[in-house]
Amino acid sequence: MCTRTKFESMRLEKGVSLAQMAADLRVSESHIRGIERGRNNPTLRLAFSIARYFNATIEEVFEDAV
Repeated sequence: MCTRTKFESMRLEKGVSLAQMAADLRVSESHIRGIERGRNNPTLRLAFSIARYFNATIEEVFEDAV
């Protein structure tokens, strides 16, 4: 099951492009895009990396969309 997240809006608020975030996290742009759109699930390691990237908790980044 794919989880929809709010981290696309967090990325945009931070002013970071999809390409820059993918490069910073050392993953493909398509993988980040898939996570943002709820099609891909991150590994636990990547989920922690994304949370650290935003200086947030995993719960804050990956809370389920209502």
